[in-house]
Amino acid sequence: MRTSVIAGLFALLMVAYLPLWSNGFVYEDWNLFSHAGPKWGALAGLKPTGELTMASWDLQRGNKPFPDPRLAHGINLALHVVVGLLAGFLALRLEWPLPWLVTGVIWLHPLNVEAVAYGSGRGELLVAVGLLMSALAVTVQGWRRRIGLLAGAWLAMHAKPNGIVVFGIVPLVWWYQTREQRAWRTQWFPSWAVTVFAVAVLIELPLVLLFANAWNVENGVGMTWWRWVSSESTAFLRLIGMVVVPLGQNIDFDYASVPQWWQTTCVGIVVWMVAMVWACRKRLPEATFIFGWLLIVIAPRFFVKVPLSVLNEHHWYPAMVGMAFWCPACIDRWLTPKTLKSR
Repeated sequence: MRTSVIAGLFALLMVAYLPLWSNGFVYEDWNLFSHAGPKWGALAGLKPTGELTMASWDLQRGNKPFPDPRLAHGINLALHVVVGLLAGFLALRLEWPLPWLVTGVIWLHPLNVEAVAYGSGRGELLVAVGLLMSALAVTVQGWRRRIGLLAGAWLAMHAKPNGIVVFGIVPLVWWYQTREQRAWRTQWFPSWAVTVFAVAVLIELPLVLLFANAWNVENGVGMTWWRWVSSESTAFLRLIGMVVVPLGQNIDFDYASVPQWWQTTCVGIVVWMVAMVWACRKRLPEATFIFGWLLIVIAPRFFVKVPLSVLNEHHWYPAMVGMAFWCPACIDRWLTPKTLKSR
């Protein structure tokens, strides 16, 4: 049964990404070629860099000035397949309900297309592989744990600087696995998720209707700290909304045109989410695991201003790994007999 489910999901994935093979590079990809180069000396230690991603581009193109787009897309798609399988195995190890649905959500959700189709999304894919390797290592014992933790951390941190979040993901998985076992199918299990997603969709849809066709990227370095945090908070909630209603995908979304009062409200909602993650850690550990993963992965974006790069769809890829765990948890809750829900 498990094999047939994975095979069916894989077939759907291949069909969904058929147009990928006829597409070339996007403008962000061309910018990488001028920076790519194997600087293996920087890869010796646990130091956050993006050299592994750059080196993969250089090795991929060989002696040619530019790599073959089909090869670049194929590598990204292969990494996407690996991420889905690793997430499914992690769900299985954590005794998550409907674990292979996690794989299906990652493989087929439209919000992940940008990271897979853009060559510049390679770093996010590698970070996700490293995070999941480290997370899986927490669920085993002995030498496999030590090797898995080291290899996963090394990969995540050398794929992109934001891979440093591996040191937050590992304690989160360890906490969830060793928590006091509870009957977590409470009557109000999905209610917080419904609230979060409803608020996010209410933020997202007006943004799509009012600002999706604009093009005005602000320079992160030139922005004040508050403007940066409020823009990131608005982007954060927009992307949560797009998990439910994936409309208006646009890497150059015009957050500069969003009224400041709206962005300030988004900051307040994000602070509320952080408080709820902590408050729900005993009553709803699954909710804390999912949204804790999300907040840990995105946290560096609130403190490090990146030039010309407010949080966008392909940055969301490692966060989407955690969000994929919510769908099977809610389905399991709704399919569970009422006698268990009230426990």
